[in-house]
Amino acid sequence: MIEQQRGTVLPELVLHACDPHLDAMTRTWIFDALREISGENFGDDALLWRAWYAATGTDAPVSKALNQSLVSAAWLQS
Repeated sequence: MIEQQRGTVLPELVLHACDPHLDAMTRTWIFDALREISGENFGDDALLWRAWYAATGTDAPVSKALNQSLVSAAWLQS
């Protein structure tokens, strides 16, 4: 049951990982949680985490917000 609950937080973690307004410590916690929950390791690259999440085939209820945050994140990285 706990694993299911932890898995339900993945969309929110991916969403927040793409938020360019987060401070460094919060981003670190988010990426640590993503690694621990998913068993994957894409470092601190929010775009790779988003691509991985999209590839899992999970229909994220926050997909529109994720896509909007990716635009912001990509713009800030360029």
